[in-house]
Amino acid sequence: MDEQDTKGRLLSAAINLLLAAEFPNKVTARQIAKEADANLAMINYFFKSKDELVNQAIAAVIEEKVKPLASVIDNQLEPRERLYRVLNYYCDISVAFQKFLELSVPYKLLAKPLEVPMEILEIIEEFYQHRIPVQYSRMIALQITSFTELLFLRAADFRAYSGINMGDKRHREQYLRFQVELFLQDKSEE
Repeated sequence: MDEQDTKGRLLSAAINLLLAAEFPNKVTARQIAKEADANLAMINYFFKSKDELVNQAIAAVIEEKVKPLASVIDNQLEPRERLYRVLNYYCDISVAFQKFLELSVPYKLLAKPLEVPMEILEIIEEFYQHRIPVQYSRMIALQITSFTELLFLRAADFRAYSGINMGDKRHREQYLRFQVELFLQDKSEE
């Protein structure tokens, strides 16, 4: 068997085990290697760590759900409304894959390079039309996305603190509207 086949089997095994697991954080490297019919050392060889493999598997699952995002983005809408809809779409995916957040959010926030979905950054840049530096648009995008991811990870604590239930669609939509209004302000509103 060639290396790419082994790498693909490991990724597929991780995806299958994570999707089937009630508690994905309990899936072990040994289980993944056994399911893939691969040597345990191959996980580190191809992915550098079990965490990297697991997060690539989660990213692959979520990427499938993000593909229809283009249908959500109506370029006829003003940027605030588009940003709200894109954020809402991503939040709906987070709710659907709540069981993965304990694994994916800390890894994304602490181990991976900082990044945000390009759609979000483009909408923010369009809204500000070069009135603010690109770095500021990037900071706004990062603040919205990373804080929202943190709130999903700490949803119970955030609910106790604020009364906002991130699992409730209506509460989540109110939170997102507030975030969009907070960060996308016209010059006259500042």
